[in-house]
Amino acid sequence: MSENDFDRFKDNYHEILDQSLAFSGQNTDFFAEMKARHILDVARRHVGPPTTLKILDLGCGVGPTESFLAPHVGSLHGVDVSSGVLETAAKRNPTVNYRVFDGKSIPFPDKTFDVVFAICVMHHVKPEDRAPLIQEMRRVTKTGGIDMIFEHNPLNPLTMHIVNNCEFDHDAILLREAETRGLFQAGGLSVLERRYYLFFPWRGKLFDLIERGLSRLPFGGQYFVAART
Repeated sequence: MSENDFDRFKDNYHEILDQSLAFSGQNTDFFAEMKARHILDVARRHVGPPTTLKILDLGCGVGPTESFLAPHVGSLHGVDVSSGVLETAAKRNPTVNYRVFDGKSIPFPDKTFDVVFAICVMHHVKPEDRAPLIQEMRRVTKTGGIDMIFEHNPLNPLTMHIVNNCEFDHDAILLREAETRGLFQAGGLSVLERRYYLFFPWRGKLFDLIERGLSRLPFGGQYFVAART
């Protein structure tokens, strides 16, 4: 999708996504918060205390995940191809540093960040452009840092229902977990973790424990892969 495509959604992103998610009984913030928890957990265990870390959200959109990360990390940055959605993100998260991204070159020097993550971005990237984008993520990540990719699980029928009924996913080409893992490995990164999640769209310690027990089964609504540079 082009910058202009995403600009169309800068004022109603949450409303469109909430409509697609309505049958789950949860809204956009629930799913953003869950991803933020995974990012903080992986960062804490593999890099260091989140309050000491510099983190980048690649393809940040209107900034839903930053809202849950900003209070817990040292420095938070976001880039996106759409200047319009960045304006909305900046209003929502005034402590986050946002920059426009051309879709190819991340506008930061080499080895800037401790953690770089991309949430549901790769399925908007042409297959031939995915490997170069992985290299860009690696370039701006410090040696020993972490890159993470979150994606929809195309094996989950409820996920496919959401994608097929979401206006800004009309161009989506979903990736299986093995493909995402392979992109990291082909790019010279060492895969640390891979986990399916969103088996249940509910909060609670019991559901967290069950999700962890099921995390290797390819049936969760989404998954993430974390790799060390």
